[in-house]
Amino acid sequence: MLRLGIINDLHLGGPVDCPGRLHNRLNYHNAERCTRQAVRRLNGLGLDAVIVNGDVSEHGHESELALAHDIFSGLRVPWHILPGNHDRAAVAGGTFDRVFGGRATHGYTDLGGVGALFLRENEWGGPIGYQLGAAESDNAFEAVARDAPDVLLVFSHVPLVAEPVMKGQSLHDGPVLLERLSSVVRGRVALLTAHLHCHIVTETPSWVQITTGAMVEYPMEVRVVEVNGARLRTRVESCVDPELAWESFDRGQWVLGRARDREAELSLRR
Repeated sequence: MLRLGIINDLHLGGPVDCPGRLHNRLNYHNAERCTRQAVRRLNGLGLDAVIVNGDVSEHGHESELALAHDIFSGLRVPWHILPGNHDRAAVAGGTFDRVFGGRATHGYTDLGGVGALFLRENEWGGPIGYQLGAAESDNAFEAVARDAPDVLLVFSHVPLVAEPVMKGQSLHDGPVLLERLSSVVRGRVALLTAHLHCHIVTETPSWVQITTGAMVEYPMEVRVVEVNGARLRTRVESCVDPELAWESFDRGQWVLGRARDREAELSLRR
């Protein structure tokens, strides 16, 4: 069995004197404290690896990324990190890969005996919005097609499939890539995504998309994903002091998700 921890949307380096708001208050001034508490919680969950799924920084500054590297170096298991849209400038300038080195996983790899694809949203198409681009999509498909795994985990900061809670916040070319991947993977493709600052689990006969809420915003939880053959179990875990989470709360209780968004057992068979 493969047991993973997922954490995302840290937004380290955000303006401490201007909290901001998405669904609830964005607690930039507590971002480092919350992330360090989350690392301590992740270390106690018996994980095989941790995935840091993007928006590590607020501005893509090297100092913000260096702080993230320092925090996650406290993990006692291997960890892999992806950039998000807020980290885009650091990716373009090469800073992201230089700071994180081999932790900045990109492309297709084996993750504890399970096929895993790490995608980078690296093009902004104006009115089109977020997209992978032809090169990223083609390289991803070709690598997966060569292996033709029974089970495929796809890690992407921006969801591949649009969720009704936030329109326009998905990869424009995500559905096309997903259709291509589904044609060469024997089971249902499991998409592990972030960006929306809320917990959501959506499924169809050919794929399941599991989106994890933010660390910078209520409820400040991490997600555990366990893959055992063709079975996937997922649950969210509290990881910060309750007063920190409640400091962020501002009427957006719905980000907690439904019961199934928070804990579910799913078949990856078609």
